[in-house]
Amino acid sequence: MKKIIFVFLFVPFLSFSQTLFSVGAESALWINNGNTNFGIGPSVGLDLSLGYRSNISVAGNTGLAYYPESNGSLITVPLLAGIKYYFDRSQEGVYIAGQVGLQLTRISMDFLGSKLNTTTSNLGFTPKLGVILNDKMDLSAGCNLIIGDGNVSQYLSFNFSYIINN
Repeated sequence: MKKIIFVFLFVPFLSFSQTLFSVGAESALWINNGNTNFGIGPSVGLDLSLGYRSNISVAGNTGLAYYPESNGSLITVPLLAGIKYYFDRSQEGVYIAGQVGLQLTRISMDFLGSKLNTTTSNLGFTPKLGVILNDKMDLSAGCNLIIGDGNVSQYLSFNFSYIINN
């Protein structure tokens, strides 16, 4: 009986119809929560989309975002997985996505002549809106939420990715 349940629950997730792998550049805007002054920073990212059903893909995302500041820097590394829903055919046109996972964060600051370094790992959530153009470009915008220690930090991301294998 356990084998039958396993087959019905997990085998459908192994039958992906199309795989998209993309590499891109991102510009991110840290939203000031009153505690920091981090602004716009460059980042790079990797995305993987596995076509699951018509109009739905399972998606994974990672990257590295760097925010320079006069007294230090902030680096974030998202490790996220979720779902993309395409309004047109699967993995074409406009889509919305929701991803959840781990946000690794490192803050380096100079404070009264001393260098302070803090590294944390927190829950991350990213709602996103995007579009696939000409089967080769993925343009998207998202709001990345980092939830930890009773606070919610956030940054807006604007991504341009080149789809390698389509």
